[in-house]
This record gives sequence, structure tokens and C-alpha cells, in this order.
Amino acid sequence: MAIAQAARAQTRAALAGDSAAFDRVVTTRDELKSGLAALRGDQPLAADGAMWNGIAGALDRLLAARPALVELNGARDQLLKLAPQLLAATGNLASALAPADLATNQPYLERFELTVEAIQQHLRSLGSGSAAADTASRLGDEEQFLAQFIRGLRGEDQSLGMAPARGQAAQTNLEAASRLFEQVRKAWGVVVAGAAQLTTAEQAVATLDVAADGVLDR
Repeated sequence: MAIAQAARAQTRAALAGDSAAFDRVVTTRDELKSGLAALRGDQPLAADGAMWNGIAGALDRLLAARPALVELNGARDQLLKLAPQLLAATGNLASALAPADLATNQPYLERFELTVEAIQQHLRSLGSGSAAADTASRLGDEEQFLAQFIRGLRGEDQSLGMAPARGQAAQTNLEAASRLFEQVRKAWGVVVAGAAQLTTAEQAVATLDVAADGVLDR
């Protein structure tokens, strides 16, 4: 029973981005498989072999997703660091806009700030029980708005009706914000691409939870 509960805690930590937790999962998986191999048919746990094999299989599926999850969590951490920098760069850009342009763009600047805050919340929710596919879809929608916002300031997209950045100071700040946004987009792509593997890992952990509950009920 103890090994099932340890596996449950370790897999939750692994989903949440704890790299060391994966090492503990490997140890637990190997100990479990060794114990199963040594079971004799007359031992009490032998009757529950299918249940224990189910737990071992769930751990195998989680560990198969490890490379993608490690990459995803690294990209998520990078995005969480870049988000406040992007907000600061956009704030500097707003302060360099002419008063009339600032008034025109103010609703979109406010929406930009709220969108970045929502992105941070969605990134933190990954691996903590939220549906990875749904979160990735919301992140994709939010990325589209940020891209549209940057293009509007560049004068490349008039769909929002934004005033483009004009003047040397505004252009300089726009270039800084654009460079940050490109870093954001690259990390974003890693997170969205890894969502399918995260979903698979979440399903494996859910399977393990059911099996662990079954062990407790014995």
C-alpha cells in the first residue's frame, strides 16, 4: 500500500514540473516491478497482480512522456519569466506614444495586460489538474491577440484600429517589445506542442489513482 501512495505523490509532483520527482518515479517503478517478479502464487499480493501491473504500466506511460514534459516545463518557466518583462516593455512603449495615439490604443493596452495575466494563470495551471488540451487552446487564442497587438503597433495590422508607434522613442521601445515577443512565441510553441504528451501523462496518473484507491480498498 505504501508504494502505491508514494507513487501517487511522486507522479503528481512530476506533472507539476518537479524534475527530481521523475527520478523517484523511476525508483518506485523499478522497486514495484522487482517485487511483482518475486511474488509467489500463494502470497496475498499475488491475487492483486493485475492491479499492481496496472500501476506499473501507468508509471511506464508517465516516464515515456518525461522528455516532452521536461521540455514543456522548461518553456513554461521561461514564459513565466518573460511575461513581466513583456508587460514592462509594453508599458515603456505606451509612455512614449503621443497623447492622441495613447488614447486610441488604451483599450488594447489594457486588454494586452489582462491577456498576459491570464496567460500566467493558465501556465501555472498546467499539470495541476486542469485539462492540458483546453489550456493549450486558450493559450493559442491569447497568443493570437498578442501577435495582433504587436502587428498593430508596427502598422502591419489595422483590424483592431490601433494607432501605430511613431517617433524614435516609441519605435525603440516597440523593437524591444517585439524581441521579447519573439522569445515568447518560441517558448509558446514548445508548451502547445507538449500539451498532447501532458494529456497522456495526466491520463496515466488518473489510471494510477484509480488503481491506488483499489489497493486501499483491499
